Amino acid sequence: MSEKYLSTSALARDLKITAKELFAVFQEYSLIKKTEAGWELTREGEKYGAKVKDSKRYGRYITWPETIKERITVPDNADQKTPVSSTTISKKFNVSSPKVNKILSELGLVSRERKGWILTSLGNDWGGKQLEHPQSGVPYIHWPESILDNKNFKEVFM
Repeated sequence: MSEKYLSTSALARDLKITAKELFAVFQEYSLIKKTEAGWELTREGEKYGAKVKDSKRYGRYITWPETIKERITVPDNADQKTPVSSTTISKKFNVSSPKVNKILSELGLVSRERKGWILTSLGNDWGGKQLEHPQSGVPYIHWPESILDNKNFKEVFM
């Protein structure tokens, strides 16, 4: 019996996470890498059994053996609250998103890179999670919801 292969989107649905989160997991495991052309399978990804497929309808994409579910650890979103972006922070404190990012930078939580933002070690200590837009590759950060209640953080916006 041959092994069943799934697209990243189908696999993400099975794992009850978003495709974006699964791409991030695969990137952490060095199974894929971001190139100008999109996501590319690495040698490590090939070792995990992944294959590149070409489709007239969907173009080139990566498929994963169903057994990869037992070989990777995915984020547990069951008890996780909604991640907070700079846009969410801007709405909460009634300031623009660029101003929020400038404040986060002044606090030493993020630094500017390319067209986006990179998490610093202090930002990591505050619970920030570094992400990358799947199509553009622009880096951005999500924060735990608790940042909105952090006394020191709130004082900056008062």
